[in-house]
Amino acid sequence: MRLYKNLFVWPLSLFMVVSQTNYHALAAATNKKALRVTENGSQQRADSVSKPSSSNRESSFGEELSEEANYFPFIKVASKISSDKIVGICIKESNIIFLGMPDTGVYVYYEEPLKEGEDFSDLNFFREYPGLISVEVNGLKLSRDILENIEKLLPQSMRCLIVDHCTIASEDFELLADIIKKHKQLASIKIRLPKSSSDESNVVLQAIAEHSQMKFLNITLGTISREGCEYLSHVISGSAETLEGLTLGWNDIAAGDDAESDAAYKEIMESMVKTKRLAKLEFSVISISESASSIVFEELGGVPRLINLKIFFDSLKKHRSVKLFENMEVLRDSLQKMHDLETLDVSSMHLAGNDMQLLMQATGSMPKLKILDISGNVLDQKSAETLSESLQEHYSVTELRANKCSIDDEAFGGLCKHLSNTSLVNLFLSGNKIKEGAKNLPLKAMPDLALIDFAKNDMTYEDAMAFVELTKDHLKLHIVNFNRNSGIEAMSNVEKSIKSDQLTAWKLKNRNNVSFFGL
Repeated sequence: MRLYKNLFVWPLSLFMVVSQTNYHALAAATNKKALRVTENGSQQRADSVSKPSSSNRESSFGEELSEEANYFPFIKVASKISSDKIVGICIKESNIIFLGMPDTGVYVYYEEPLKEGEDFSDLNFFREYPGLISVEVNGLKLSRDILENIEKLLPQSMRCLIVDHCTIASEDFELLADIIKKHKQLASIKIRLPKSSSDESNVVLQAIAEHSQMKFLNITLGTISREGCEYLSHVISGSAETLEGLTLGWNDIAAGDDAESDAAYKEIMESMVKTKRLAKLEFSVISISESASSIVFEELGGVPRLINLKIFFDSLKKHRSVKLFENMEVLRDSLQKMHDLETLDVSSMHLAGNDMQLLMQATGSMPKLKILDISGNVLDQKSAETLSESLQEHYSVTELRANKCSIDDEAFGGLCKHLSNTSLVNLFLSGNKIKEGAKNLPLKAMPDLALIDFAKNDMTYEDAMAFVELTKDHLKLHIVNFNRNSGIEAMSNVEKSIKSDQLTAWKLKNRNNVSFFGL
């Protein structure tokens, strides 16, 4: 299952504890040992910020396992979970999802539909569960009555609160704020309302600012004001000793001019630099100026203990090329200071090859880097070769996601140049322009490789089979995905059937156990 999970379309938050950050919060609160779960999917655009990035999910195999992945590491059970074992409830549209931790140590979930006409006051969702520490409302229209009932019924045992993509009338944001203010015991707050106005965002941020010693904070709003930035900086500074995970996302900052906006970003970043335990940071902004980008990139280098970093600034592609290059130099210099970084995600920013080359230079200064996601940027021959050199120099990266990077055979050759004796286990290359160059991968010199994703490239069947020949005697390779390659898709069904039989015979002859999807 571990090999497959990065290929699925995960809902970003079916429940708070399913994501790595919030799952660790729940596990810590229940004194359970947290399973190690790879976080994936982050904010893309403010109007679709709850959707996982498609950049690293172009594959089309393993669909039957998607449900299991959706709730990983929780296992679905058919019978209800004992009320005293329930630790989390998610009310998602027309369903209720109960998550539990029975004495067996197996994490389980049970799902049932909401009955027509039922509401919060009738169901009394929360008080029946003495061990409840996490509550999520997802995709609901939160009327004034519902918000008032939530405020009455939420237990003081609750440590984690999620309000995700719900509809709230502008005049009712104060009620949401009252709920947040009332529960000072919260250690984790996740508010995702990407269409909120600056006034609505202010109400939410002011309420959150009354909390201190937060462990996990996930805030996705539409527009925020200068005042809202001050509230945000206040809660980050107030949680400097405890904050471990921080996700920030918004459309823009509604400030009077660029100077005011720059000052707001400077204040936010300075509050991050003061943190002592911040290990995970995701920062996504749709519209940010050139000068504000420079401030963020420069201050990032001062955040002391980052292990997991994702940056998504959508408007970088609109910045002047000269200034963007200068800012990439600033970002490179900051990244080179992050010696503890294990995961770096700079996907979907449409960076050009020369900008990517600068960032790839930084990876050579990250001896602990394990997962690198550069999907949705351009990887040309020079930047690909720079990346390849870094991967070989530091034997640490186990997963490379380079989907939709416009990689052609020439660029792929640059990437392959130094991949021998690297530690790669998973290699994602879907949505590129690779053809016959696939056979240049030095597979025999990559003994740890277990999964290669070539989906949605331009290979013919002959190109794919030239690569298949390389897999003879590889001990750890399990999956190669050729789904939706243009040259293979062009074959008739009769041709595909014949070729499939030939491949089966080849596998039997060579005692090959690799699963070749799409052939």
